[in-house]
Amino acid sequence: MKYTLNSSENYGMDNGIGQWEIKELMNCDMSTAKAIAKIINADETIKVMAELDYTANPNPESEMCHIEDSIYATKVANKTAEGFGTVSSNVVKSACELALIKVNTQREINSKKSDEYEAHCKMMARAMRE
Repeated sequence: MKYTLNSSENYGMDNGIGQWEIKELMNCDMSTAKAIAKIINADETIKVMAELDYTANPNPESEMCHIEDSIYATKVANKTAEGFGTVSSNVVKSACELALIKVNTQREINSKKSDEYEAHCKMMARAMRE
């Protein structure tokens, strides 16, 4: 799967594996895909795998001037130019499955906290009426 590297668009929020790709891979809703993407894109191991397979995007400024070409060539050599790496779908799928467990666990915890808070509020409201 394509892993975007060094993107400056949207303040770098497009780096990593996109939530649309995760939605398709995991066959889940967009909210879940977004939560999974946040977890796996923070995983340094997956990022390193992508960096090992780094390919720079074509230089968008190449027709501008030769100075831009040399700056771009330096960025490519340092692997800091915008580009992408490929990570095995099996690795991504495994990481997504683990992330999904975290997401569902957190949602369950949040739901219990919400239920407890709601019960506490109802109890306080009854106490105030008495």
